[in-house]
Amino acid sequence: MRSILTAVVIAGLPTPLLAAPQDQLAPCRQLADQVRQRARTHSDFVKLDVNALLAPTLIVRGAVAAPPRAVRAAAERLLDVDSGGALELSILSPGVWRAERMEGTANCTRDVFFRMAGGQPVTLPAPPAFTDLCWTSSRRVGVMKKAAVLVQRDSVDGPVPGFDVEITPWRGGWRPACRLSVRYRDAFKVTESFGESQALRRSAAPLATQLATALARTLGVSEPSVAAAAPVAAARRYPALMVAAKRFAARDMTGADSLPTFGEAAKTEFTDFSDTVTSAVVVIDGEPFVARVGVGGVGWRPIGDYLVVLYRQGAKDLEPAASFVVTQSMTGLLSAKAEVPKPWDNPR
Repeated sequence: MRSILTAVVIAGLPTPLLAAPQDQLAPCRQLADQVRQRARTHSDFVKLDVNALLAPTLIVRGAVAAPPRAVRAAAERLLDVDSGGALELSILSPGVWRAERMEGTANCTRDVFFRMAGGQPVTLPAPPAFTDLCWTSSRRVGVMKKAAVLVQRDSVDGPVPGFDVEITPWRGGWRPACRLSVRYRDAFKVTESFGESQALRRSAAPLATQLATALARTLGVSEPSVAAAAPVAAARRYPALMVAAKRFAARDMTGADSLPTFGEAAKTEFTDFSDTVTSAVVVIDGEPFVARVGVGGVGWRPIGDYLVVLYRQGAKDLEPAASFVVTQSMTGLLSAKAEVPKPWDNPR
């Protein structure tokens, strides 16, 4: 996809995405410097949310609580929203509005930019998006150095956790965007374990941490995998368990989609496996197990801790032997850098 779009004229209003100036990365470099400075000086750096971390250099604006009726009505028509339906309006710059609605179970953003002329909306070109603007990706209007900007924020789960923020300036038209890419150092720790055998729970806890870490490092890169912590060479000695492991990873496991807690109450909020799940054969103290490793969540959504369940071969089928909750925590700043983003290309 071309990174420089040709000028577009709508209703006589020039709104081009101009050729990249030499200072295209300057806003994101400034934000990256601020992030690094905060990491050095702020004792609770990893607890700062993105807006607090980037303020006051970047200020994200909220929605307008009571927009003019004509503007509200225009936004409803443009977004196919029933009168009084759910949408948000914000001001990009004087006279330029952004209207947004959320759609579907993935909370996908649909937005439109417009101005009012003679009581009617005149739509303006939207800038490129850099993800599908669903689930953990969204955008808002903002201000940076008293200049209007559109701010897209994308949470990044892996392979290293963090976030991206794309800044698209508006100066009577869209200017080329830059991206602030922030990544955190992280650590994994078993915070809960369950099972009748205390010895197995103690022996397997380090491996549970390794399996969770291995899964995390594949997120956003490949299909879920724990191969880095579960060597295939050892698993090949147990072909029947390898077949069972593939079934666990490939099918909806009736009765196995929740973390078995052996009669205890789990403290982790999400004990159901999300769609981010895989399995492998592992060997602990000479005994083979099938390990099911995933992220807790609701439906397909991975939003909880890492879950690890060990199954051993029973009389007829695999039976849970132990389970673990592994918590990922951010421990510090790994990197903060400015780069030129590529617009998202919808594969559908």
